[in-house]
Parts: sequence; structure tokens; C-alpha cells
Amino acid sequence: ASELDNGEIEQNNEDFNANHLHGCILSQNHNYKDAIKYITRAVSIVPSNYEANNNLGIAYKNLNDTKNAEKYFHRAIEIDKTNYKSFFNCGNLYCDSVEYDKAVEYIKLAKENAIDNCDVIHRLGEVYQYKYQVIRDKNILYLAEKCFLDVIKINHNYVNAFIMLGITYLWLENI
Repeated sequence: ASELDNGEIEQNNEDFNANHLHGCILSQNHNYKDAIKYITRAVSIVPSNYEANNNLGIAYKNLNDTKNAEKYFHRAIEIDKTNYKSFFNCGNLYCDSVEYDKAVEYIKLAKENAIDNCDVIHRLGEVYQYKYQVIRDKNILYLAEKCFLDVIKINHNYVNAFIMLGITYLWLENI
């Protein structure tokens, strides 16, 4: 797959799979501008493809183009409201933009679609911690604490949950 020939794709530019795959490979190689070109072409061929819209959002996010990243994450969500990945990606986008309320909203929606996903629950706890650092309301820390405890219940080997729980207890003066 990594040996796709650009000339072949250009000659057969209406091939959704070739364009999407090539764009994903370019994105994995951190060549986001070129990736956007191919994934955009894939989306124009099959606008209702969830993965292509989500991947386009990721490529834009990696270029710090928040507006377009948000646009394509929302399109992916509209296509498949049961797939947690776009909710999670959109939540992370909002977190990176210091929009913590929106981040919490979207990561909670991701959690609804991936109930036992430790990464999603852990991230929600982290976002609560970030929010606490801005508003200094300790009630937010109890929400973070619950997230980290939930992660530990699901996977006792999730070391970062113990670390973040310790930080939460430190802030709560509960050590």
C-alpha cells in the first residue's frame, strides 16, 4: 500500500479507495497538506464515508486548522452517531483550543459510544483537570477523580490513571 504510484492515482482520480488510502499513508508520514488533497478527493467521490471525513478532520487538526477540522469531525458525526472516534477527536480539538466545556461535552458523547474505553474515560478526567486549573472549582476535581477510578476499575494496569489520580488527590489536599 505504501508503494502507491501518484501517477496511477492521478490517472484514476475517481478511485475512492486509492485516494483515501494514499491520503492516509501521507497523513501517517506527517505530510498533511498532500494528505488533505487526496482525502478531499475521496470525500468528493463518496461524501457519506465516515472514515474519510474523520481522517480529513485529523489531517486538518494536525495543521492547526481548527475550523476545517471541526467541520469534518462534525460531518463524520452526522454520518455515524454511534462511532466514538469523531466525538473523541472533536473533543480533543476543543481541548486543544481551551474550550473545555465543549471538550467535556464531546468526550462524554464519545464515552457513551465506548463505555469501557479507558483512553476516552482517562481523557475526560484530564480535561476536567485542565478545566480545574482555569476555574479552580474543586468540584471539578471530584469528576476527574471518578474518571480515573473508573479507568483503574476497568484496567488495573493503566499506570497513567494512577498518576493522574495522585495529582487529583494532591490538588484536593487528600494525600
